[in-house]
Amino acid sequence: MAGRETMKGQRNYSNLTKDQLISHILQLESGFQDFSTQSSQVEDLLQQQLNSCLQQLEEKDNTIREMSTQLDKLESTQMQITALETDNDLLESTIRNVRAQLKCEVERHNECIEKIAFLESELEWFKTALKPNKEPKTHAASTSDGFTDTTGTENYINKGEDGGEAKDLWLRDWKKKEESWTDKINLLQSQLDELSKSKAELENKLLQQLGTEKQPGITDDRFSQHLEKELQQLMEHQDELVSSLRQSEQDKEVLKNKLKYLQNKYTKVSQISAMVKLRQRGLAKAYTTPALDPIA
Repeated sequence: MAGRETMKGQRNYSNLTKDQLISHILQLESGFQDFSTQSSQVEDLLQQQLNSCLQQLEEKDNTIREMSTQLDKLESTQMQITALETDNDLLESTIRNVRAQLKCEVERHNECIEKIAFLESELEWFKTALKPNKEPKTHAASTSDGFTDTTGTENYINKGEDGGEAKDLWLRDWKKKEESWTDKINLLQSQLDELSKSKAELENKLLQQLGTEKQPGITDDRFSQHLEKELQQLMEHQDELVSSLRQSEQDKEVLKNKLKYLQNKYTKVSQISAMVKLRQRGLAKAYTTPALDPIA
């Protein structure tokens, strides 16, 4: 079929004149030139699209590398935040332990106050018992009854009667407690300084991150907001630690003042109890010594 059409075309071309053939050839040449021009334009457009795609691919690669760098920085920052949280937990546990010890010391202080009040009441009782208006036998009986009822108080005072042994032990114990408080406060201060240093480093890194995020091409605002939130939480936690440290220092000063007051009070009570014991021994000796026969 195609052969017949070719033969027919050949017959048609053979029937054409020379001028007709030349015009037909010129038409074919113009059509070929138009086709070649259009094909070159299409090729240029395709090349431009290819170059644009390659450029976009390169930009995407750069963006991926920048995001990977930011992700690494974020991971390192997260590790630092985790380390700071661990330090904060350690500081909180230390503060809780210090507060528990402070509570124990306050309880011991209250016990000492109760003992002092009890000793003062016993001293008042001894003073009223030693008044000269009382009869000797009644006074002796009441004195013996009083010491029978206050055996614990007598033993407590007897410990510090000769040489102040109990007093010295008590003072040494308080000095050890004071040294322990000083060491713990110094430890808290050093840990707080380390936390402040870490916080300053994290703040500088945050400022650097904010500076890089403001550059064109980086639009991840959530990253900077997250870091700002974490930094704000760390600052609030540091303020809480500072207030707790100041409170512990104030408690230490209060304990020092109470210690001085208890020392003075204990000294006075020891002196008065020793005097009362001497008087009691003198009275007991006077009542137990037989009377001399009158001189004839």
